Amino acid sequence: MQQTPVETIWMDKLRGLSMEMKYMKDFPYKKEVFALYEKLSDDEKQSAVGKEISVYLYPPVTVKTGDEMADADLYDLEGNVHHLADYKGKYLLIDFWSRGCGPCMMALPEMKEISETMKDKVTVISLSTDTEKGWKEISKTKDMSWVNLNDFGGMSGLAAKYDVRGIPHYVIISPKGIILHSWSGYSNGLLKRKLNKWVNKANRVMSVKKDGNTTIIEFPIEKSSNTETVEINKIELTGTETVFHMKAFNAPGYWVSISKDTYLKSENGTHFTLKSADGITPDERFTMPESGEQAFKLYFPPLPAGTKTVDFIESDCDSCFKILGLPLTKE
Repeated sequence: MQQTPVETIWMDKLRGLSMEMKYMKDFPYKKEVFALYEKLSDDEKQSAVGKEISVYLYPPVTVKTGDEMADADLYDLEGNVHHLADYKGKYLLIDFWSRGCGPCMMALPEMKEISETMKDKVTVISLSTDTEKGWKEISKTKDMSWVNLNDFGGMSGLAAKYDVRGIPHYVIISPKGIILHSWSGYSNGLLKRKLNKWVNKANRVMSVKKDGNTTIIEFPIEKSSNTETVEINKIELTGTETVFHMKAFNAPGYWVSISKDTYLKSENGTHFTLKSADGITPDERFTMPESGEQAFKLYFPPLPAGTKTVDFIESDCDSCFKILGLPLTKE
């Protein structure tokens, strides 16, 4: 490639190599790929493909869950400039999409429904990764009554700052502009379920009460969690067991599982191993019903009197559910 002229096929080949370099561990030709990039003229580097290659070779700082949202100049169909910050005050559902993406098109009716039924709490914002011409053409044929914008950066613009690797890609942002959740892929009803979970979570009020010899913690608010698939709605503490009332969320037909090695860890590091379950069988896949929700209970040994916090840990693998810092008192 060093000896051949820069043409469309050449640029596509360099884009593929630069993508491999970013995502492939121990990529062997890094020096050669950088040398090829430096062969480009300034105009070639500023082309759509050139900018995409640049993002692969020199990745921008990306935002993740818990960070303040990234922003940029965003244009509507009339050429007016907007920013994500303009829409603070409600939850934001950001949709990175393209006209050539089948699942992106499948999601449009659900986004329209959300924009109408949840408009008091949620603003839906579609951010196209298409060229200006392609974006305007497809927008004419679709009933996109919600916010429809484009930064004209393709996958190298704001999408790169959100680490978008495939579309559709969605981001849920809090009314204060904090990233709550980010994921790729669509299935029917998924957007509503995820939004309902976050919007409802803001209204959850933790309570601790006694019922005879049982302490009941309703809606315990964890310090941190690595999952949107399961949530803990209630914890019951007795002298003989600890019961976790939980709910799983996923697309209908998809599966969820809970490891038999799940345990609780108290603040002094003691482990309390899962004894049994009701509504789900540990280590077996549970296929989600049409509702996309499934309630179940997990039973653990009793926790020592005076335990103030506990961690829920689904085994010790990197991808296992971890919900940390669950309070057991109102202190």
